[in-house]
Amino acid sequence: MTDRPAAGVMDIGGSHATAALVGGDPVAPDILARAEGHVDAAAGRDDLLRAMVAPAVALDTPDLPWMIALPGPFAYARGVGDFAGVGKFEAIAGVPLASPFAALLRTDARRIRFINDAAAFAIGEWSAADRRAARFVGITLGTGVGSAFLRDGRPVESGPGVPPSGWVHLLQVDGEPLETRVSTAAIIADHLERTGRRRTVAEVADAARAGDPVARAVWHRAMTTLGEVLAPSLAAFGADELVIGGGMSRSWDLIDAPLRAALTAAPELADLILRPAERRDDAALLGAAIAAARD
Repeated sequence: MTDRPAAGVMDIGGSHATAALVGGDPVAPDILARAEGHVDAAAGRDDLLRAMVAPAVALDTPDLPWMIALPGPFAYARGVGDFAGVGKFEAIAGVPLASPFAALLRTDARRIRFINDAAAFAIGEWSAADRRAARFVGITLGTGVGSAFLRDGRPVESGPGVPPSGWVHLLQVDGEPLETRVSTAAIIADHLERTGRRRTVAEVADAARAGDPVARAVWHRAMTTLGEVLAPSLAAFGADELVIGGGMSRSWDLIDAPLRAALTAAPELADLILRPAERRDDAALLGAAIAAARD
């Protein structure tokens, strides 16, 4: 690598960690180098901390500022996660992460900052669009439902249509959390209840594509529910564009029609741009880089 990177960025999830060195135009950064690794979310404190930053350590570039995308619940300004009882990262619940990360990365703790992973994803996807929407929403579908609401490319956490912190997983369906109806676990559970057979999400998707009416009904129900729950928020927010990412977005052929029908049933959303993520593997990294360059 001939150019000195401007910053390092990371995207850390419950089973993976990806790090990259970025440079070039702060508004449209380039990934100069990247590395990936596995994370065991149930590991002990020291092992977990090392695994989280192992890809960044492998890039071997000390004295850089780092912007790190992590899932909530997390106090991003303080660098502390409230992971107790959420089934992942419990060994670092309440642990300030800047100092141990800085020691492993050979940089100053004051150069370590954090951003919500869904917000980083949304910024990265917003920046990819030919016409950057004034009011943009990014949703990630996987083990949970991540979300971010952007106004002119910057996250907003309150205001008309915006749930607290911009987190749609706080919305409810018939008194239950949205993720009980829309998530990998929800797809598996609904199919199991209907058939008595336990299949993975990918297997249910394959069955739906092969014409299995039960599998198709499972996906249709989940995506219709998602659209019905999102529609009032998106309409009140005045959303111009909605992008879907996360692992489940690989089944866009099963997502598009029922989600679009449920959303556009609201007259205010008739012209909403709905699309799958274009930068599925890089969106959060590029979004973190753009956010880092702004502040």
